[in-house]
Amino acid sequence: RKLIFYCRSIDKDLLIKSLKFREDNKRDNLSIFDAVAYIYAQENKCIFVTGDEAFRNRNGVRFIK
Repeated sequence: RKLIFYCRSIDKDLLIKSLKFREDNKRDNLSIFDAVAYIYAQENKCIFVTGDEAFRNRNGVRFIK
């Protein structure tokens, strides 16, 4: 319940784009959750904040270790 404010519904198109992104970056071993969050952030002009090394040099990412 504490995190419900941060939850967002996604549509089928965003899920498909996320799966394609994950497949295109298979060598990075991305989780589906990371892929969805990254694509969601890109499409909504948000900064994707992560500590995952696979995202370190990508556009729109604020990398925090």
